[in-house]
Amino acid sequence: MDHYQVSLPPSTTTGLLFKVHRKQPELVTPAKPTPRELKPLSDIDDQQGLRFQIPVIFFYRPNLTSNHDPVQVIKKALAETLVYYYPFAGRLREGPNRKLAVDCTGEGVLFIEADADVAFAELEEADALLPPFPCLEELLFDVAGSNELLNTPLLLVQLLFDVAGSNELLNTPLFLVQVTRLKCGGFIFALRFNHTMTDGAGVSLFLKSLCELACGLHTPSVPPVWDRHLLTASASASVTHTHREYEKKDEIDTIPIGVPLVSRSFFFGAGEFSAIRRLLPSGLHNTTFEALTSFLWRCRTVALSPNPNTEMRMTCIINSRGKLSNPPLPQGYYGNVFVIPVAIASAGDLMEKPLEFALRLIQETKASVTEDYVRSVTALMTTRGRPMFVTAGNYIVSDLRHFDFGKVDFGPWGKPVYGGTAKAGIAVFPGVSFYVPFKNKMGETGTVVAISLPDHYKKRPLPDPKYQPEDDNNPRRNITVIVSGYDKSLPVDTITTLLREHFSSCGEITRVYIHAHADSKIHNKYAFVDIIGVGAKEKALHLSGSDVGGHKLLVKFKPVSTKYFSEFTHEEAFDWSELNEISRNNPRPTVVMVSGYDTRLPEESVSSALSKHFSSCGEVDLVIIGLNKDGDLRDTVGMEIWGEGVAEKARELSGSDMGGWKVVVGHCSGPRDVRLNEIHRGRSHVPKRGRGGRLY
Repeated sequence: MDHYQVSLPPSTTTGLLFKVHRKQPELVTPAKPTPRELKPLSDIDDQQGLRFQIPVIFFYRPNLTSNHDPVQVIKKALAETLVYYYPFAGRLREGPNRKLAVDCTGEGVLFIEADADVAFAELEEADALLPPFPCLEELLFDVAGSNELLNTPLLLVQLLFDVAGSNELLNTPLFLVQVTRLKCGGFIFALRFNHTMTDGAGVSLFLKSLCELACGLHTPSVPPVWDRHLLTASASASVTHTHREYEKKDEIDTIPIGVPLVSRSFFFGAGEFSAIRRLLPSGLHNTTFEALTSFLWRCRTVALSPNPNTEMRMTCIINSRGKLSNPPLPQGYYGNVFVIPVAIASAGDLMEKPLEFALRLIQETKASVTEDYVRSVTALMTTRGRPMFVTAGNYIVSDLRHFDFGKVDFGPWGKPVYGGTAKAGIAVFPGVSFYVPFKNKMGETGTVVAISLPDHYKKRPLPDPKYQPEDDNNPRRNITVIVSGYDKSLPVDTITTLLREHFSSCGEITRVYIHAHADSKIHNKYAFVDIIGVGAKEKALHLSGSDVGGHKLLVKFKPVSTKYFSEFTHEEAFDWSELNEISRNNPRPTVVMVSGYDTRLPEESVSSALSKHFSSCGEVDLVIIGLNKDGDLRDTVGMEIWGEGVAEKARELSGSDMGGWKVVVGHCSGPRDVRLNEIHRGRSHVPKRGRGGRLY
């Protein structure tokens, strides 16, 4: 085979320099003969807005005890998987009325073998394991002709390197795959797939089968099902909903096509989600998707700073598999099953109104998706010529956190360190972000979001010269104070009312937030009070030591969240470098894992004893005890303890006697530690996380 050498210049973001040697692209065909037939796509599949290809990438650490070659393992498994997913080895054809069908020719998918003279540790050290990946364009090899839409491979697998022509949809492979060995023994697995053939859930099924066959199974555990007729409109189908996502708009796009973009990835862990939720009313139920999406919609609008009357759109890509029941889709269905309802608001409303405004719009948009809505979309495609959805002023988000990309495991190398889309913005849609699960260097599990904006918008102030964020006497400056010392035995609603009344002399109270659990009986020692007004900071601090219901309050000023949220939801400039500062200096407890107690005792007795035993470490705020499958107490408990030096003090108690039992102190960390998740899932009647509270 021919070999190609590519010298990659240093990345502008990482300074990383390495070379890639790649072999000539080849076609991998099904390992066994497959049916030759023409299979029409569904009316969801072949809409104009899906006629593009999506790159996905996975990074794997080396396994020094294994001599398996990832190229050969994946290549062999790919041929075997194509026996079951044989339409992917075909080519797209376009028929009357632009109807797409796949010609199951068995020609195969494009495969590229490559080697890079860089180690996994170097990529990790250079922060090159998150989008935007260094030199991705140079690594997206363009195999001549594979960019066409029709008559080309439907799947292309590689690092990624763009094979000339492979980005088109007709006459080209439907998949492209590249496996690139790293000099340390790790590797990068990447693929680019034709979106008309499958969606995130569908490609996840394909990858699950690929991994199973790579690990020795003979057949996929979930057999693939074509059945695209289930989402094809009947002759009598009619449009029953208003689909504004497909309505043309005359406004100039806020990000014109062709404008140079800059991308950044931002990590949102438990602390970040908690900080976002402090912008929302404490009683407002919301999911992490809703909170994050509304927050990003608002941030992006502030960054773009359009005319206040500009129509801004937020498109939520909604997986509709759970919405369909007449008939339900088979488990192995791997076609597109999503719709794209849109929330619409003026830029002025998004920038000026509370975050709750954007969140409720997103909640209403999600709630609009029903089975009838999905059927209405299929009818729209056939009756109105497969229209393109609106991209002008549109921010599109797709949540990939439930598609198991982080579990793409080929055996010896384990799960990927990163598994998800290769960049923000796809094809002609610069305003697209994907939510990808990720564990950062600190071991914190959260969500990575890559965002693209025109470079000149990175630090653009809003047109409000009267606003002076440094001026404490600014009448519209929102400040946050942290309050403790109140009576924690009172219901949260009562505490909120008392604090609102107590601080009313300081200015306009815009929000009082207390992290509370579902029954409102267990909550944290801190309240966050947001105040607007001249001298609000000094007036609030003056109330420190004042009496509320027989309890003396302690009031502290919290500058970080005010600065952050003014920059991203109110008046200041959008600054890329500070987006991940959201959770710094947020007060948080230490999570202490304890074992060695008597698991035969009632849960309340153990909780009380542990609270008393560890009271010298700080204020024990929460004790979480789970049950095992037999209904007995688990042998490990998680406690939240507030104070200074909690971890050190707790470790000193390891081995100490508690009622005749020696308690053992294990892992101590901040509240984001994933181990606490395990206890949460198995606990009995201990209250769950409350609405608007911190996530674990």
